[in-house]
Amino acid sequence: SAVSSSPRLWTQMTWWRHADPPHVRYFRHVRSWPLSTSARKIMPAVALSTLYTLMMAFALRHLRIGRYQLQAMTKGASAAMAALSAPLALLLTLRANASLGRLNESRVLFGRMILRGRNLASILRTYVYPQNPAAAILATRYLSVLGWSIKALVRNE
Repeated sequence: SAVSSSPRLWTQMTWWRHADPPHVRYFRHVRSWPLSTSARKIMPAVALSTLYTLMMAFALRHLRIGRYQLQAMTKGASAAMAALSAPLALLLTLRANASLGRLNESRVLFGRMILRGRNLASILRTYVYPQNPAAAILATRYLSVLGWSIKALVRNE
C-alpha cells in the first residue's frame, strides 16, 4: 500500500507507535484505507458481501413467508456484525500473512548476514592475518560490532 510498513525497519519507536491504544491505532488504519492497495483489491468482494448481508437482513425483517415473520432471526446487532465480520476477517488475514512474510524474510536475511560474516571472518583469518595482523584484527572487530549495532538500532538503544 501507499503507507506500507514492509520497507520500514521496525525499531523500538515503531513498536511504541504500533502499541498505541487500540482505538487510536484502528482509527489510524481506517483513515489510511483509501491509500491501501489491499483494501482496493478486496473492496469489490467486501461491497458485494455487505450488499448481500443488508438485503438479507432487510428481507428477513420485512418479508413474511406464509404465516411466519422471520424478524426474530435478525434481532440485535447480528445484521451489523454479519456485515462487518467478513471484511474485517479478510483484512486481518491479509495483514497477518503480510507481517508473517516480513518476519520470515527478516529472519532469512539476518541468517544470510551471519553466514556472510562468518565467511568474511574466515577470509580475514586465512588471507589477511598472515600478511597484516593489525588490519585483520581491526576488520574482525568491526565485523563483530555489526550485529550489536543492528540490534541497538532495532531496539532503539
